[in-house]
Amino acid sequence: MSKFTGQGSRPNSILFWVLLLVAPGRSLAGESDLVHFTLADMDGDRDRDVVVARDGTISVLLNSGNASLMATAPISATQVSRVAAGDINGDGLPDVASLQQNLGTLVVHLNSGNGQIASGTSFVVGGDPSAIALIDLDRDRDLDIAVTRRAAGDVFLWFNDGTSLFPLSATVTVGATPHLLLPSDIDRDGFPDLVVFHDTQPPR
Repeated sequence: MSKFTGQGSRPNSILFWVLLLVAPGRSLAGESDLVHFTLADMDGDRDRDVVVARDGTISVLLNSGNASLMATAPISATQVSRVAAGDINGDGLPDVASLQQNLGTLVVHLNSGNGQIASGTSFVVGGDPSAIALIDLDRDRDLDIAVTRRAAGDVFLWFNDGTSLFPLSATVTVGATPHLLLPSDIDRDGFPDLVVFHDTQPPR
């Protein structure tokens, strides 16, 4: 049995592994100019697909279930730098949030229902955004958005109202040049925490 399971890294290519066959990763033709990618079951068929950010576009590579991937039509995404996937509007399908670092904006792309995503709604972030995470910060059963801002030295938080709108926001000062963000319940109190990595400081 084989299963598409993970992600790899190699300049300007996407790699995948076949579980149990211990096969080396192999690059997929045409997947050049890779900026970032993440995994999610975009079409609801119980296997994980690949959301790919390239220089100027975002597309979804649908998993056939036998370790082969089929590219969908890309959408325009000017200066996209990071992507994250999760069910933002509560319809049971993962949506995609993307950062445009040089433009200082966040874009929410809703799932169209067939594994593809729509062009999206933009939100101004500012402060040189560098990383993004989707996490239920207020435990109201919808995903909120956290973004590190390098120039501002903080984490910008958007609180989801359940319809993919974010009427409330807050900032948490974390120190200079944060660039990575990992959500986890560190102290096991049932509330999500955020681990922030900095260029020149220990994780906070």
